[in-house]
Amino acid sequence: VAVGFPKRDPEKIRVALENTESLLWVEYLRTRRPVAFARATGDGVFNAIIWDVVVDPSFQGVGLGKAVMERMISELLEKGIVNIALYSEPRVLGFYR
Repeated sequence: VAVGFPKRDPEKIRVALENTESLLWVEYLRTRRPVAFARATGDGVFNAIIWDVVVDPSFQGVGLGKAVMERMISELLEKGIVNIALYSEPRVLGFYR
């Protein structure tokens, strides 16, 4: 919600995460809470789509978004998945460029 995502039903979030191919988050050790997150879905062999890349606003601007994206792409490539797409809101496309 803090980054502008609509509030989602926790049960639906649970189902979405169960159907996620790759999941990555960064935890702030002081609070033990996630501050950056990304997930990817796909067929597990050829294709993946990266979704829900989120960085807590108070942690933005320090490179966590870039680090999460680089790590997610690296993990997918290690699995042999080379066709990687990104779903993004148009207003944040500049970040990914």
